[in-house]
Amino acid sequence: MKMNENIILTDMQKELLDIVSHNLYNNCDNYQFNGDILSLWNEAYFQGVTLLAFAKTGKDAFKDNNSVIYKAELSNLLAYNVKMAARHTVIHSTFTNNNIPYTVIKGLSSALFYPDAFMRMTGDIDFLIKREDLNRADKILKDNGFVQIKDKHDCHLVYLYDGCRYEMHFEPSGIPDGKTGDIIREFFSSAVDNAQLVKTEVGNIYIPSHNYHCLILLLHSAHHLYDSGLGLRHLCDWSVFVSAYSKSEFCNEYKELLKKFGLWDFAVTLTDVCIKYLNCPIERIDNCNTELVDYIIKDVFAGGNLGQKNPDRSHERLIVSQNERVSFKLTVKNLFKSANSIVYSNWKISRKCKLLLPFGWLFFGLRYLIRSLKGKRPKIRVNSIIKDAKQRTDVFSQLNLFKHDN
Repeated sequence: MKMNENIILTDMQKELLDIVSHNLYNNCDNYQFNGDILSLWNEAYFQGVTLLAFAKTGKDAFKDNNSVIYKAELSNLLAYNVKMAARHTVIHSTFTNNNIPYTVIKGLSSALFYPDAFMRMTGDIDFLIKREDLNRADKILKDNGFVQIKDKHDCHLVYLYDGCRYEMHFEPSGIPDGKTGDIIREFFSSAVDNAQLVKTEVGNIYIPSHNYHCLILLLHSAHHLYDSGLGLRHLCDWSVFVSAYSKSEFCNEYKELLKKFGLWDFAVTLTDVCIKYLNCPIERIDNCNTELVDYIIKDVFAGGNLGQKNPDRSHERLIVSQNERVSFKLTVKNLFKSANSIVYSNWKISRKCKLLLPFGWLFFGLRYLIRSLKGKRPKIRVNSIIKDAKQRTDVFSQLNLFKHDN
C-alpha cells in the first residue's frame, strides 16, 4: 500500500514524546510543560505513561485549579505501582517454597530497564511456568488463597489475590500458528530454566534472560499492534531495552535469532520509531521503510494503549490479519471464528455439541446489540471498522512478521 498522507503530530503529542524521552534518557527533573496540562494528562493516561510523564515534574508545572487533584492522583498511581511491584514477591515466595520454577514476564521485568522502575505503569502481574507444572501450580495457588476467574485465554490462566490480577502463562502471548510458532515454542521450552534471579527494591524475583525478554517484548508488541492497539508504553519498553546495547552488540546478539523467528524487520522498524520519536540513544540498526516508521507512531496516537482511545479497535481486531489481506471472505471467516470463541468461552458444552453454536451466535449477538443500544457497549461502525482494518493490515504487512528465513 502507498502511504501518501503526511504524518503530522500535534504540539501536545510532540510535547508528550519530549517529556517521556527526557525522563527515559536525560534524568531531567523539574521539566516545565509548555502546553495544556489537561490535554497532556489525558493523552499520557491513554498511552499508559502517566507516571513516566508527570512524576518528576516541577512544583510549578500544575498551575490551574486542578493541581491538587493531579498531584493526589500521581501519589495514588505511584503507591499502586509500588504495591504491584511488591506483589511480584508473593509469586516468588509461593513458587520457590514449593519448588516450582517460574519467571516474571513483561511488567516488572521490563520496568527494571527503566531509570526508575516505579515510573513504568504496571497492570497485571504476568509470570511464565513450564507447561508440565501447570496443574501443580494451579493447585498451589488455590491452596494459598488465589481465586481463578472466568477469563478464557489460549496461553494463560487468570487469578485474583489481594485485589491484584495475576496471569499464569504456560507460553507467552502472541505466538503465531504454523511452523514459525512451533520454532518459537521450542525456543521458549528452556526459558524458565534459564531465568535469572535479581534483587529489586521490593525483593527477589526471577526474570527472563535478555534473549527471552527481547522476544517476549516483540511478540507482545506485535500482538497489540494487530489487536486493539500498540501504546506508547510498549514503545518505551522496547526503547529502554534496545538502548542497553550498541548497534554492533544488538546485531551480533539478536540478528540471526530474530531472522529465524521472522521478527528482525519488526525489531529494526520498532527501533527506528524509538530513535526518531523518543531519541533512543542507539545508532540505526538497519535500513527500513521510513513511512512505515511514521505510520506506526500515528497508529500509536490513534489507538492508545490497548486501544483505549478508539472504541472501534475492539472490533477491528476481529478482522485484522497478519497473513491475509482484509477482504469480505476474510472478514466473514474471522467474524465466525470470533463468534465461535465467544460461545465456547461462555457455553463450554458447545465445544462438544457444535449444534449449539448457531444458538450462541444469535444469543450473544442480540445481547451485544441490546447493550450497544443502551450505551453499555461500543456501537459497531461497520464501514469505518473495515476501512481502518484494511489500511492497518496493508501497512503492517510490510513488517514481514513471522516470515522466517529458511
